[in-house]
Amino acid sequence: MAPATLSHRILSLIYPVKEPARHRHPDKPLSVLALGLSRSGTDSLRQALEQLGYSTCYHGTAQIARQRGLIPATNPNDMSWWHFDSGLTRQDFDRILADCRAVTDLPCSMFVDELLRCYPEAKVIVNFREDVEAWHTSIAKTLVRIGNSWTLALLSLFNNEMFWYFHIWRTNFTQPWQISNWDARGRALYKEHYAHLRGVLNEQGRQSLEWRAEEGWEPLCKYLEQPVPDGPFPHGNTTPEFQGRAERSMKARMFKSMINISILLSLVLGGSIACIWHQKLP
Repeated sequence: MAPATLSHRILSLIYPVKEPARHRHPDKPLSVLALGLSRSGTDSLRQALEQLGYSTCYHGTAQIARQRGLIPATNPNDMSWWHFDSGLTRQDFDRILADCRAVTDLPCSMFVDELLRCYPEAKVIVNFREDVEAWHTSIAKTLVRIGNSWTLALLSLFNNEMFWYFHIWRTNFTQPWQISNWDARGRALYKEHYAHLRGVLNEQGRQSLEWRAEEGWEPLCKYLEQPVPDGPFPHGNTTPEFQGRAERSMKARMFKSMINISILLSLVLGGSIACIWHQKLP
C-alpha cells in the first residue's frame, strides 16, 4: 500500500469517518472489472451486473469511507499517477472492496494498471461511448458542475462526510481530469484513457469485451457466460437523473454543514459578547 502522506493522516484526524473492517470471502472473488470512464453506461452496467449475480457492484462515489483508502496512492499534483502503477496490492483492494464482485466507474477506472495486475483472472469490460462529443457534453453537465462548485468546497470544511466527498472528488476527478480546462482537454483525455486501457490489455494478452450500453444483454451475457435475463436491459443515471441524485445527496450533507456553521458562529458570537462584557466590568 502506498504510505499515507502526513497531510492525509492529519486530515483523517480532523475529519474522522468510520470505516468498517472488511474481509473478502474466498468464494466471492472480484470477478468483473469494468474500466471504462464515467458517463459511459457505468450505472446501467452496474444494475445489469448485479442482476446477473455480481453483487455488490461498486460504482462511483457510492461509499465515501471506501475511497479514502485509495487517496494515499494518488498524487493530484502529478498527472502521471493516473496511468502509472501505484503499487497497490490485491490485499489493499480486497480491504476496500471486500464485498464487491464487480467494479465500474470512478475511482476504479483510475487504477487500470493495478486492478489488471492484481486480478489476472477477472473478466474485463471496456465500456465506452461511440460519440465522444456526447460523452464530453454529458461530463460537463454532471461531474464538472460539482467539481467547479466553490459553495460545496466551502461547506465541505464543516462536515466530515462532505469533506471527504469533495476531497475525493478533487483528488480522483477535478485535478487529474483538468476540469478547469475541460473544453480543451476533455476529448483528448477520453482518447488517452481508452488507448492506455487497451494497450495494457494487449501487453497482457488479456481478453476483454468492448461494449456499449446500446448493445444490451446479449454480448454481455455471452462474454460472462451467463443466461440472458428476461426483461429489458436496465438504463439509468441519465443526465437529469444524475443531477437530481447529486442534489438530493448533497442537500443532506449541506444541511449538516450549515448546522455546524451555525454552532460555530454562535460560539464565536457568544465568546465575543462575553469578552466585551468582561472588559466593561469595573
